[in-house]
Amino acid sequence: WTDGQRKPPKNNKSRQFRVSQETAELLRGIKPSDPSPDRFVFLTPEGHPMDENNFRGRAWKEVLGKVGVPYRKPSTVVQLLRLTA
Repeated sequence: WTDGQRKPPKNNKSRQFRVSQETAELLRGIKPSDPSPDRFVFLTPEGHPMDENNFRGRAWKEVLGKVGVPYRKPSTVVQLLRLTA
């Protein structure tokens, strides 16, 4: 979700990656009873899809601060995930 539009992955292929047991449990806990590939997992307080600017401003900085990690761009971590997943 970028600039108000859903965009496919760069290579048009879905991606799979491993997550910790704790993350898997958290995601299962927020999974809707009627999931759909067209639904978004993370929404703004107003119920809109969280775009990269909302994510960076509302969630990313707060999470990094709470765990004591210096700020880094989300794209840096995404690139790392792609290389290690």
